[in-house]
Amino acid sequence: MGSNILVMDIGGRCQPMRDVAKIGTQIQRKKENTMKRIFNNWRKSGNRLVVILCVSVCPIVAGLMMGGCAGDRYHESTGEDIDDTAITARVKSALGSDPQYKYDDVHVTTFKGTVQLSGFVVSRDAKSHAYDLAKNTEGVKGVTNSIDIRQ
Repeated sequence: MGSNILVMDIGGRCQPMRDVAKIGTQIQRKKENTMKRIFNNWRKSGNRLVVILCVSVCPIVAGLMMGGCAGDRYHESTGEDIDDTAITARVKSALGSDPQYKYDDVHVTTFKGTVQLSGFVVSRDAKSHAYDLAKNTEGVKGVTNSIDIRQ
């Protein structure tokens, strides 16, 4: 009686009911083989991903460790940038609070402690006085006076 019942196997063939356990085993093996293939492919691509990340990220990390926030002759370090910002503010304050001359058209920039004055003033005395004010400001190592005299 049980042998008259047919069940379709993986290949699409009809098998007697007594072979159902065998079909279940075949299905289980096929699932296991598929999972093994997926895992092996994933592991291989995972290894590739690790290699790609190491090759691309390691130089960046090494560059950051070597360079960090240090400056060179063309770039300021973080500390120098903070110091230069403070020096620029002090020089602008000194020029702005001067009772003798107006320095509205004078621009101040600082790089590694050296102040550069640029812009326009009305006389040679105002240019010289701006230089003196900048030179006597705390933290200034040098002054480049590029101010032009407007007639």
